[in-house]
Amino acid sequence: AAHASNEFAATDPVPAEDAAKLRKCPSWLYLATLHGRYLLFEGEEGLVMMDPQAARERIWYERLSRGHEEEALLSQGLLVPELLELDARDLDMALAHQSFFEEAGIQIESFGGNTLKVAALPALLKVPDVRKFITDLLDELVESLGSRRGKTMAFQSFAAQTARAMALAEGSAVHDPEALLRALFACELPYCASDGRPSLIQLSMNELKRRFG
Repeated sequence: AAHASNEFAATDPVPAEDAAKLRKCPSWLYLATLHGRYLLFEGEEGLVMMDPQAARERIWYERLSRGHEEEALLSQGLLVPELLELDARDLDMALAHQSFFEEAGIQIESFGGNTLKVAALPALLKVPDVRKFITDLLDELVESLGSRRGKTMAFQSFAAQTARAMALAEGSAVHDPEALLRALFACELPYCASDGRPSLIQLSMNELKRRFG
């Protein structure tokens, strides 16, 4: 098992020059889920493996990035707003990037002292624990914006945390692999997450033949 894992880790991501071809005809057959973590598809040229976490990050990042061109992501008000007591660093980080939160469908505001009020979240996202979602997001922002600033970094953090929240809500299984695949290929760059990690890895039939001799 360890040997197989190392073999797959050495496989190259789908090359950027092949992205257009893959997007035109992603008629892949879903086969199975590997160790509850990776989705396996039969492609025209061999085996294609998807990392759902990276795929979701790409999908959410592009939705966020398109927000200013179309409209901010629809938000849904919480029945009971969440009040979070934060340390000064996290509160400053949240309020300094309040406009980015709003574009992501997250409505926040100061509630006096070190209290942050969370009034709404993206309508498409089911968050079982609002407090954990926001505090984890702030931790992600602090880490990613420590040395680099700007909307791109903020949206990368939002996308990563949103993808994690979706994975926790769904559990280990992806209930509709084909729907996730379609959503991924609706993106401009379906073959990688917003930070450049591959979302898809392909093992061609030629490579399989070579490895099996």
